[in-house]
Amino acid sequence: MHAGRSNCNDFSIGIELEGLDGDQFTQEQYESLISLLPVLALQYPLKHTVGHEHIAPDRKKDPGPGFSWGFLQQGVGWDHPDFPE
Repeated sequence: MHAGRSNCNDFSIGIELEGLDGDQFTQEQYESLISLLPVLALQYPLKHTVGHEHIAPDRKKDPGPGFSWGFLQQGVGWDHPDFPE
């Protein structure tokens, strides 16, 4: 059991960002994700881009309010409803 769902690792890719829940993330971390996500999308059928907080909200709080999902979405250029607000 991972992130509150059975066999989650059978259909998901986890990306760990260094930092504490709610902290601001660095420009370098966003740049790394912005570079990585399109590469992953070429190899895997990505359907959602979410955090632990969206998968298991009662147990997990990361990446938290310090993470800008809008900035990440804009950075990868995906007009995609599957990013959190």
